[in-house]
This record gives sequence, structure tokens and C-alpha cells, in this order.
Amino acid sequence: MRSLVIAAIFGLGIITPATATEIRCDGNEENLNAYLALFDVLFKQRDGSRAGEFYAEGFLSNNSDAGGAEQTRGSAAQLERMFSASKVASPDRQIRNDLIICSDDMVSTRMTVWGTQSGIMMGNPATGRPFKFTAMDIFRFKDGMVVERWGESDTIILIRQLGLNVDLSHQPLTTK
Repeated sequence: MRSLVIAAIFGLGIITPATATEIRCDGNEENLNAYLALFDVLFKQRDGSRAGEFYAEGFLSNNSDAGGAEQTRGSAAQLERMFSASKVASPDRQIRNDLIICSDDMVSTRMTVWGTQSGIMMGNPATGRPFKFTAMDIFRFKDGMVVERWGESDTIILIRQLGLNVDLSHQPLTTK
């Protein structure tokens, strides 16, 4: 069944084999294509200046980016700073979709991220150490734009691999 789903999606020209290890989509290719474009521009190229093309202004963020699990409103400017900081922290960083599941207005992903910390990360100077961790995101789309996002990454593994000194009680991911 898995190979049938993947073969059907590849056959439609929606993605290339390098995009994900496994994709399951209930037929909402519009949201899948929106996510794949977002992934290419923001996650792979890290061109945060284009965040407004993919995220609705004031999108809901259900992440613990500010040290808690509360829901906050996000902006393209915040995302631009975040992607810019990630380029400084690890210019060689790579990311791969391991699994993409889409249904109705949602696209869920599981990714593997790896690279080397060669710049400031979470307030710590470069360690020169390699890292590898997993992350998951769930995106809600409306009219081709992300209107809500949930995200989790294995930050503890990242901190341990790099030997970072981080106050886990409150650690914003972006600077103001």
C-alpha cells in the first residue's frame, strides 16, 4: 500500500523522490504542494524574507518558543529572524522530510535535521560539533497559507550533542 501511495504521488508530478521517505495524502494535493513549497523556501533554503508568502499574518503558533506552551500570534518578521539565526548557527544544516501526512486542511510532518554548530546557537558560541535530531510540525492551511502551526523538536538531544549551556526554564528561539 505504501508504495502505491508514493508511486501515485510521484506519477502525478507532485513531488520528487528526494522530498520525503513516505507521503500519505487523502487527495488534498493543494495543501501538500503549499507545504512542499514552504519546506523548500523556508526550511531548505532558509529564505525567511519570503515567510509572508506562506504564513498568514498573525498565524497561531502553538509552540513553546517563548518558554511556555501558550498559543501566540506569529508574524513573518519573527520567522525571518528565526531562519536568519539558524543560518548563522549552522550554515551547513540539512533537513529531510521522513513522513508527510495530509488530511483536510492539515499537513503533518516528521523531519530529521543535521549539521554542525559553527555559529551562535541558543546564546552559546560555536562548538564545531555535529548534531542530528528529529522534529515534527503540524500546519493548518487556509487559502494556501499557514494559519496555525504546532511544532516540536528534540531540543534536549541537540543540547546534549553540542554540550550547550541552556536555561531550559525560559529560552526563546528568536531574538526580539
